[in-house]
Amino acid sequence: MNIVRITTLLLLLSIRMYGWANNYSSMHIDSDNGLTQSNVKSITQDKYGFIWLGTKNGLNRYDGHQLLQFIVRDNEQHCSNQNVSALYSDRQGTLWVGTDEGLYYYDDAKDRFHRIITKAQDGTILNSWIANITEDNRGRIWAVAGDQGVYCYHSGTLKRYLCHFKKHEMPCNIIVCSDGSVWACSWGNGLFAYDENHDRFVNIREDADKRPLTGIQMNTIAQLNNKLIISVQNGHLMEYDMRKNTIGEVEGINLSGQIVRNAAVYGQEIWIGTHNGLFILNSSNKKVTHIKNDQNQAPTSQLSDDIIYHTFQDREGGVWVGTMFGGVSYLKKENKARQHTLSDDYGNRRHGYRIRDIIEHDGQIAVSTEDNGFSFIDLKTGRISNISSPYIPLTFFETSKGLGYSMFKNSSTIKAASSPPTDSSIWPPSTDCWPSHPG
Repeated sequence: MNIVRITTLLLLLSIRMYGWANNYSSMHIDSDNGLTQSNVKSITQDKYGFIWLGTKNGLNRYDGHQLLQFIVRDNEQHCSNQNVSALYSDRQGTLWVGTDEGLYYYDDAKDRFHRIITKAQDGTILNSWIANITEDNRGRIWAVAGDQGVYCYHSGTLKRYLCHFKKHEMPCNIIVCSDGSVWACSWGNGLFAYDENHDRFVNIREDADKRPLTGIQMNTIAQLNNKLIISVQNGHLMEYDMRKNTIGEVEGINLSGQIVRNAAVYGQEIWIGTHNGLFILNSSNKKVTHIKNDQNQAPTSQLSDDIIYHTFQDREGGVWVGTMFGGVSYLKKENKARQHTLSDDYGNRRHGYRIRDIIEHDGQIAVSTEDNGFSFIDLKTGRISNISSPYIPLTFFETSKGLGYSMFKNSSTIKAASSPPTDSSIWPPSTDCWPSHPG
C-alpha cells in the first residue's frame, strides 16, 4: 500500500472537527498545540501527505496527530533563519523553504537544510525575504524575493529578473498557469508575463481599452479559467483576462472597506483572505460565504483569528487557513465529507470510523477507534490487521514492555502493555493492567 495514501488518510481521520450551519467543519492548531508561533505565513503538503506550517518563528510539520518542529539551518554554510514566509513542495517531492534571508531546500533523507547560495548571472545572491515559491512545467523553481525581484533556479543555475524597478514596484507574487505560462504581479507597476522565447518578463501597464494596471496595490494572483484573479489591498477583487488583455472588478462580491491580503482559486470557488475573516465566492452562482472568528464560540469558532495570511488546499479538498494571531484553522465542506475506508491490497479494511488515537510503533501504524477496536497497518507490506474490543479503545503510549494502550470500561480507564496487542493479550486484561480515573 502506498505510504502517501496511508499518511494522508490518517492525517484526515485524526482531525477533530466542529460542524457549522454554513456547511463547513473546522479545527485549529496554535501555540497551545505545540506550534512554534501562532503567526502562520505559509502552508504546503509534501509527498508523504504531511502538512508543513511556516510561522514567523519556526517551521512545523503536522502528521495529523502531533507537531514536529524544525530548525531551518544550513550547518555547512553556517546560516539560519526561522521566519518562514513561503513553502512549496515540487513534483520531485523536494520541500522548498523561503525565509527572511533567502531560499532553502530540505533533504529529507539526511534531515538537513541547504541554502541556495549560487550567484545569479548579475552577480547577486538571493538573500532577501521570499514572498512565494512555485514551479513551472520544466521543473524550474521560481521565487519572488522581496526587493530583489524574481529569481529562477534550475540545475544549479540561478537567474534574476525584474531587477531594474524601484522597491515599491517590485513583483510580490508569481504563479504558473495551467498552460505553463508564468505571471507575476506587483504593488503598483501592473502585471508581468514571462516571455519564454526571449527569456524575459514583459510589463503590462495598461489593458486593451487603455485602462491602467499601474497604481493598483496587487497582493496576489490566482488562475480561474482564462482569467487572473487579483487581490487588491484596498478592498478590491479584480480579474484580468489573459486572452483579451482586459481588466475589471470581479462580479458578485463587494469588499469595500476591507483589507484584502490574498485570494486563491479552488475549483470554481475564490477564497479571499481579509482582515475581517474569509470570504468564499462561488464563481458559478455568485453565492458568498463569510467565515470569521466568533469569540463567543471560542475555542470552537470556525476561524481562530480574522486576519488571514495564507490559504492552502490539501489533496482531500480541505483548506488550511494561516492567520496572524491564531495559528492555523482547517476548514472542510461537510457536504463533500465522506467516511474513508482504508483498505490494503489483500482485501482487509481498517475497522471503525471514530478515530481516537494514532501512533507509529515498531514498523506499524496503530489506530484506535471508539466504535470498532484497534487496527494495525504494516508500513512495509501495507497489510491491515484488526482487533475487536468489548471496551472503548482510547490512546496508545510507549512502555518498557512495548506498546501500551488504554480503554474505557464502565466508569474507569484501564491500561495495559503489549507489543503488539492480540486478542489473547487484551482479553482478559493481564496483570499489567491497572485502574485509573476516567479521562
